[in-house]
Amino acid sequence: MTTTGVELDTCKRCDSVWMDKGEIFLHVNPKDMQFFNKPLKTAQKQKNVSNYQSPKSGQNMVLVKVSTDTQEGVFMDPANSGLWLTRKSMDAMKESTSFDLEWADASLPATRYVKRLPNLGFSSALTFGGLYGLVALALITISLVFEAFSEGGGEEGAFVGGGLLVIAALITIFGFLIGPFIMDL
Repeated sequence: MTTTGVELDTCKRCDSVWMDKGEIFLHVNPKDMQFFNKPLKTAQKQKNVSNYQSPKSGQNMVLVKVSTDTQEGVFMDPANSGLWLTRKSMDAMKESTSFDLEWADASLPATRYVKRLPNLGFSSALTFGGLYGLVALALITISLVFEAFSEGGGEEGAFVGGGLLVIAALITIFGFLIGPFIMDL
């Protein structure tokens, strides 16, 4: 596994690396992608077949000339566009391009390279508490407005005590019933 979180297949005997289609671009500076993209397209058209067989498809791979310095060592599988990079070609690409392949320390836990996810329980409770708090605030405001304009002090009527609880329950039930439909929009 690399420090960017990409799991690559390696040959322990020759220290070569297999990269699936597009994985090389995870180890290249975005401004240099065209530098790698052009030789790959050229190799697909020219089909300069080598004697190396693909570890994935078993077909003979095509030689890719990434630069004039790297005459050999980068091969592409014509069946799936995967790349086989030898140690020599990787070292040459590191010197002449922005290609950078750093391996993660296998002795450390893999979680060192993974970012923590947010606490969904806390954020959900905070969101629901805030939203229902706004509903409660609106209902309290309505009850205070009706109490201020009523002549008997506001102890009777639909917007006091139990009436507000019924309205709050109806708003909550309506929110739970219509919420999934709104989220699907």
